[in-house]
Amino acid sequence: MEKRKSIILKIIFVLIGIMVILTFFSNTIHNLNVAGVVVAVDTSGDITTIHRGTATLGYTEKFYTHWAEQTGRIQLLVDDEDTVQEGDLLFTIHTKTTEDADFTIIPVVHTQYAVVGGVVRLSPDMEDRAPVIEGQPILQLAERQGHHFEFAVYFPGTFVPEPRGVVTRNIEITVPTVDRREFSGDIESIAVVDGDFRVEFSAIVPGAVGGERVNVVIEDIYSTRMNHLPNEAIREDTRGEDFILIARQVPNTLLGYSYFAERVEIEVTLRGDQFTVFDMRYELDAPVILQSDRPIEEGDRVRMVGER
Repeated sequence: MEKRKSIILKIIFVLIGIMVILTFFSNTIHNLNVAGVVVAVDTSGDITTIHRGTATLGYTEKFYTHWAEQTGRIQLLVDDEDTVQEGDLLFTIHTKTTEDADFTIIPVVHTQYAVVGGVVRLSPDMEDRAPVIEGQPILQLAERQGHHFEFAVYFPGTFVPEPRGVVTRNIEITVPTVDRREFSGDIESIAVVDGDFRVEFSAIVPGAVGGERVNVVIEDIYSTRMNHLPNEAIREDTRGEDFILIARQVPNTLLGYSYFAERVEIEVTLRGDQFTVFDMRYELDAPVILQSDRPIEEGDRVRMVGER
C-alpha cells in the first residue's frame, strides 16, 4: 500500500514538473510573438520650448528740421529720400535784391547746411524754385541712431506670449554679417496677426546696418513638478485626441505577471522640444510605453525590454 502511494506521489510530482516546464516554454514561445516595449515613469524637470524667426533690421530715427530763415524763393539742392552727410549744402534762398554802398544792385542768397547726416524728408508740396516765407519748414533730416534697431518677427500659434509658472525666457539675436556674437534684445509689444504672433523687438547691434537680416531665437525654460514625459510617449488618434499607453500589470500564472497596453486620456498643456507636460484625471500608477518594436494598440499584450 505504501509502495503504491509512493508511486502515485512520484507520478503527481512528475506531472506538476511537466506542467511547469510546459508553462515556462509556452510563455517563452508566446513572448516571442509579443511586442517588446521601452517604458518610462512620470518625472519632474525642465521643459524647453524654442521659437525661431527672421526679420529685417529697421532704423530708429531722430528728426532735425531745417526752416527758411528768410522770405524769398528757394533753390533745392537735394531730393526727397537723399542721404546727406553733416555739412552738405541743402538749399539756398534768394531774397530781394539790395544795393551796396555804391548803389550797385546785387542779389542776396541765404545758404543752409545739414546739421547732421541723415535721410532727407521734404515738407509736403515743397518744390524747387517755390516761394517760401521766413519760419516755413523746408525739410527734415532723419538721423539714423547709432546701433539701436527695431524689427518685427512672426511666430506661429504655438508661441506663448506670456508664459506662466516658473519660467526663464532667453532671447538670442544674431546678424550673419556681424561676427558670430549673440546680442540681447527686448520685446516691445506682441500682437496677433492672422493667427500668428507679431513680436516687436528692439536691440542694440553694433556693426549692423539697417536693412540687414536678423535671426531671433526665443528660448523658454519651464520647471515642472509632475506629468512630465518624453514627446515620444504622447500619441494622437484619428480624431486628434491625445493619449498615452501604459503597461498595466495583470496576474497571469504562478510564474508571474503579464503586461497589457492600456489607453489613458490626457490633455497636453505644454509641448517642448523634448518633453511634454499634460493633465489627466488621476495619478499614473503604471509605467508609460515610449517605444515598441512593432505597432501596438490598446489591449495588446506587451513585454518590457527597457526603461528610461
